[in-house]
Amino acid sequence: MESTTFWNRLASGYDKHALRTYSQVYIDTISKSQKYLNQNSIVLDIGCGSGITTIELSKSVKEIYAIDTADKMINIAAAKMKSANIKNIHYQVSDIFDTRWVTGSFDAVMAFNILCYIKDIDSFLSRIYELLRPNSIFLSTTDCCGEKKNIISCTQSLLCKAGIVPFTANLKMHEVEDVISRQGFDIQESCNLYNKLPNLFVAAKK
Repeated sequence: MESTTFWNRLASGYDKHALRTYSQVYIDTISKSQKYLNQNSIVLDIGCGSGITTIELSKSVKEIYAIDTADKMINIAAAKMKSANIKNIHYQVSDIFDTRWVTGSFDAVMAFNILCYIKDIDSFLSRIYELLRPNSIFLSTTDCCGEKKNIISCTQSLLCKAGIVPFTANLKMHEVEDVISRQGFDIQESCNLYNKLPNLFVAAKK
């Protein structure tokens, strides 16, 4: 299934499911990310979805440009921003290769829970490296379905093969670390946030 179509279908019920199952993971993601951000940070949030982490992290930075290819997700996130009277998030339907994103423009780039859906991770991470300023930070979390077989990872694999969900790579945690390092990043922190289906948090410096 085409990725944008899939995420648009999930948009209306995404928060209910995500926060019921992964609320602590989101809390930990936000807490760990805040250590690498400050009130002067200009941030790009790739695949921001419904804005669960974006809204919270906007309090720790100067500006966030939050992008997603799923317009229904963006609409939900923008409504949350308006309701919370937040002024420093700029939501846009876009992707990382959009030419409006200029080389060396960001103090931090965030990509939470999306690397496993990227077919060409090297090109994706190379683009992130390009967009970051020197000595800036890349923050990510990644589901690592290849780490261990269980009912969650097996179901995910079957749904992917059947075309019910978009491409999903069965990554292992060391593979995520390796591909990030391969693009020239220096990993500052790496830890698993969820034991049932390993979710790897990585903070990596350019």
